[in-house]
Amino acid sequence: MQDTGNVTEPIKLTSSVSDFVGRQPDYYSREFEKIQSATRFPWSWNTMAAIAGPFWGAARGLWGYFWTFLVLEILALVQIGKGWWGELGADKLARLERLTAKYQEFLQKYQAAQSAGDPDAASLLTRAENLKKVADRVADEAALAAQGAVTFLIAGLVLFVILRVLQGYYANMRYEKQYLNWRAEPVRTPSGFSWLKAGFSGVLWLAIVPLTLYKFTVGKIAPALEPYTVGFPVQKKQYFAPISTWMEAWFDWLSVKGAGVFDGVVSTIKAVLDGLETVFVGTPWPVVMTVVVVLAWRLAGPRVATFTAAALTYLGMLGLWETSMVTVSLLGAAAFLCLLFGIPLGIWFGKSQRAYNAALPVLDFMQTMPAFVYLIPIIAFFGTGKPPGVGSLRRFLRI
Repeated sequence: MQDTGNVTEPIKLTSSVSDFVGRQPDYYSREFEKIQSATRFPWSWNTMAAIAGPFWGAARGLWGYFWTFLVLEILALVQIGKGWWGELGADKLARLERLTAKYQEFLQKYQAAQSAGDPDAASLLTRAENLKKVADRVADEAALAAQGAVTFLIAGLVLFVILRVLQGYYANMRYEKQYLNWRAEPVRTPSGFSWLKAGFSGVLWLAIVPLTLYKFTVGKIAPALEPYTVGFPVQKKQYFAPISTWMEAWFDWLSVKGAGVFDGVVSTIKAVLDGLETVFVGTPWPVVMTVVVVLAWRLAGPRVATFTAAALTYLGMLGLWETSMVTVSLLGAAAFLCLLFGIPLGIWFGKSQRAYNAALPVLDFMQTMPAFVYLIPIIAFFGTGKPPGVGSLRRFLRI
């Protein structure tokens, strides 16, 4: 009996390819079948993709394809621009111009001093000669930079051609994956050829490529284009100062109006914290150590209990017992508050999809913010000290 368990039959393409591609259904049916039946790299060539480049992908709804090759082609076009019309060594030429003017200035001063018999004429000549040496060196560097224009041009052209050839061979494979996705989810997956998408991709190209090429290939930016290429055209004091003043006034108003609520929260946290400090700090250390070691032994075994005893002994021997117990109290208070608020909220979010949808953006925002960002409202509303520290830790735990 012949084993056919690992033999994959070519997928029989139907008229659905015509519904998917819109244009050139016979060509794509043939190429898709070649790709699906290939056991090695399918040498499927798409001439339109090689000619149109990223615009072909946009017209076919392959926006990931469009953006990927657009960025890569911009890199190639920048190299071409540097070699073709780019002012390589423009900064060095500008420096050379300044050095030459300075050299001429000192040379004229030397000639005037020499005619007047000034004893400083020799030093002026020395400074002029030094400037001449520096100017000659900068001129050599500018010439060397200008000679690299041909290298940039050839490298950019080679890279651009490679990218277009790569798109010609990759386009059908990527489009075939889009076809399979369309078979599974025909509503959500783009299909067909769209001149509207192609035109929109052209607008994106015009908005991105010319300005990028100008920025990275022209040595001196025109004053009219500086607002679009060098920083955002808004001064910091124009909007930042009024907004910061308004926010500061709002924080002050809220801290005054909500003083009763904030003081109540601080008092509650302080009560929990004082109770835990009484347990961990006020209780004699042999009692605390015995209870902790016994709990470790009962919960995790003798090895963990031995390690716990050694760690507690280490803290005591170094004089850090009280400090470490205060830290444990802070963490315990934060954990208690996390459980106090987290369990009811978790049950509520689990039972109410509307509540979960409302809380999800807040949780995502908290997850992406750095930990110390939470200190800003904590200090503004609750001041400094241990209770605000517990509140900040609770927010750091995203609860």
